[in-house]
Amino acid sequence: MTRVFVFARADKPGTYEVLFQAAHAISDGISGATLARTFFDVLSSPPIQAPALEKRLAMAVPSNVLNPSLKMSLARQRWRRAIGKVTFFNMRKRLAGGHTLPRTITEETYRTPATTARVFVRINPASTRTILASCKKHKVTFGAAIPVLAQMALTRLLHRRYLRGDIPLEEWEHRRRQPMNLGGPVNLRPYLDEAWQRAGGVGEMLLMIDYYDVALPFMPAPFGARRDAGVPREDDGAPPYAALLSRARFLHRAQLSKRQLARTVKHPLLLEIAHAKQPLYLARKKRVFTHFEAAAQGAPLPDVPELAALDAASPDYALVSALSSVGDDPLTLQLSPILPSTYPLPPTHPLCIRTAHAPPSPAYGTVGDTAAPASSAPRAPTTPALAAALRMVDNQTYLHARPTELLISSATARGAIDLALTYDANVYRAEDAEEYLAECRLAALYYFGTDESSAVKGKL
Repeated sequence: MTRVFVFARADKPGTYEVLFQAAHAISDGISGATLARTFFDVLSSPPIQAPALEKRLAMAVPSNVLNPSLKMSLARQRWRRAIGKVTFFNMRKRLAGGHTLPRTITEETYRTPATTARVFVRINPASTRTILASCKKHKVTFGAAIPVLAQMALTRLLHRRYLRGDIPLEEWEHRRRQPMNLGGPVNLRPYLDEAWQRAGGVGEMLLMIDYYDVALPFMPAPFGARRDAGVPREDDGAPPYAALLSRARFLHRAQLSKRQLARTVKHPLLLEIAHAKQPLYLARKKRVFTHFEAAAQGAPLPDVPELAALDAASPDYALVSALSSVGDDPLTLQLSPILPSTYPLPPTHPLCIRTAHAPPSPAYGTVGDTAAPASSAPRAPTTPALAAALRMVDNQTYLHARPTELLISSATARGAIDLALTYDANVYRAEDAEEYLAECRLAALYYFGTDESSAVKGKL
């Protein structure tokens, strides 16, 4: 379920493109970094004795086997699982309403294989430093602010379309009264069994994620349903950010997002709630696969009765977009400790494959997903550029979209914030996706006060 391809660049001797392909069923964002780091470290190092296969496989176990509560009495474990399940159902019941980018949905969309498309933008290092310094000043991580940036990006996009007549009044009135829901992955590794972590579990290639939900108030629409000339507009046809939501209100919403993230990862039953969600995820996948297979054969669509019993969310619940943040600690901008740029790694590096040393701090496991704890990972030693056999110039992650998926990924590496939007081109238009991601970048530049903010200031 994992392959590697190596391509020599004919136009750049000594430069190669290395492509790792892995099934998402067995790996996540941190696993991708682990795979690349280990491959490059082994490739550039003298031969070493490979560990016993049994020892390696013993580390690859599901998260429910690594729940620290398994050390408790059976009665207490059952109570925790029961309360976690009830809590999960109560959380799902609160999920209602929402809207997303204009899209095309049919009765077959959920079982139609997605056509994956991707848009990418990069914020230059100077602006990145200013953005992260502003995050630190206001005590909010970039990952916690992304939901509000995504909300404001969609707000500007929708205003632009409404003002030029692309969105009818009835739809506009509905959208401007809806909450805006977002969510993304949580890295579970730091919360699992400490003995497994000490044995190197945080560096294992596994699928170890849960999901969080963030609900934000309705999109700012200070001009109501007006379309007259009195509504301020920039040259691109949308009201300026300053006319929609002030920086003070933006930071208030960012703090609201931060509190919801913290409430998720600090919940005493985090793992029990995560494990209670798994039957729902499996039922969804079962429905998609069995219905796709039946439709291809012209057979009746089979029932999946457990799905209705497991999902308590309102039928009108909709995500603005999913979110995933991977990369450096957003407060320190140090090179990512889980995917260094130069190889082989020095023997003193916590993740070096050649030397027996103290296992990596659990802090290394927190780097990688939006809702991970905001502790700073320790600064790891790096290989001097002149002594490096391999140097990584750039890296990207390419996801295969699921039906209806709209995912914003952010990564801070080598001094720059990268933003990527992966989406199902069967559902979303390319021009909408490109505009949406461009607006996310502009929102970051405006609300975190970079030198480029003048480009998006209001012209009142």
